[in-house]
Amino acid sequence: MRIYVYILKILLSIVLAVVGGFFAYEYVIDSLYEVKELSIIVVSVFMAGLIFSLIRIKMISSKFNWVDSYRKQTKVSAASAGKVPSVFRNVYKKCNLNDKDKLQIEEYYNAVKSLDVSFSSHKDAGMFFVKICFLTGFLGAFVCIITSLGDISEMFSNMNLNVGDSVSTLSELQSGIAGPLAKLKTAFSLSFTGIYLSCLLSYIDRQAFSLENKFLVYAENWLLSCVNLKSK
Repeated sequence: MRIYVYILKILLSIVLAVVGGFFAYEYVIDSLYEVKELSIIVVSVFMAGLIFSLIRIKMISSKFNWVDSYRKQTKVSAASAGKVPSVFRNVYKKCNLNDKDKLQIEEYYNAVKSLDVSFSSHKDAGMFFVKICFLTGFLGAFVCIITSLGDISEMFSNMNLNVGDSVSTLSELQSGIAGPLAKLKTAFSLSFTGIYLSCLLSYIDRQAFSLENKFLVYAENWLLSCVNLKSK
C-alpha cells in the first residue's frame, strides 16, 4: 500500500488551498477580524479534523506494517506480540505462526466486522468535523445577515424623510447604511471561510477513508488465507 501517496495528496491539497486563499485574503481578513471568535472556532474545527485524519492515516500505516511484517516472519517474537493492533489480538492468539493454527470461519467474520465497525466510526467522526466546520461558518454568516437587516430596518424606521432637505437625508442614509453593509461583508466572508475549509477538510477526510477501505480489502485477503476452509 502506497500510504505516502495519500500524504502527498493531502499536502498538495493544503498547499493549493493556501495559494487559493491568498487571493481572497485581503478581501476577507478584515471582516473575519470583526467576528474573530467565530473565525477561531471555524479554524480550530478544521485543524482538529485535519489532525484526526492524519492520526487515522498513521493508525492504518501501523496496522499495515504489522500485518506485512507478520506475514513475512517465521517466528513471532515477544516484542512483536506487544505491538499487536487491538483488532488483531484475537487473530494473533489463534493464528500464531509458532502454533500454525487456522482461523475458523466465524473468527474470520468477527475480525473483518471489527475492522469495518472501527473504520465506520472513524468515517462518522471525520464527517462530524466537516459538518461542524461548514455549519459554524454558515450559521455565523446568517446571524450577521439577520443582524444587518435588523439594523437597516431600524435605520429606516428612525429616519426623518423630508422632501425639502434631501442633502441631509442622503447624508444620514449614507452614514447609517455603512454599518449594516459592513456586517453583510462579514457574513459573506465568514460563510466563504466555513465552506472553503469544510470542502478542503472533506477532501482530506475522503483520502483517509479511501486508505481505510483499501486496508480493509488487504486485511480481508490476509485473514481469508488464515481460515480453515474445511471448517463449517
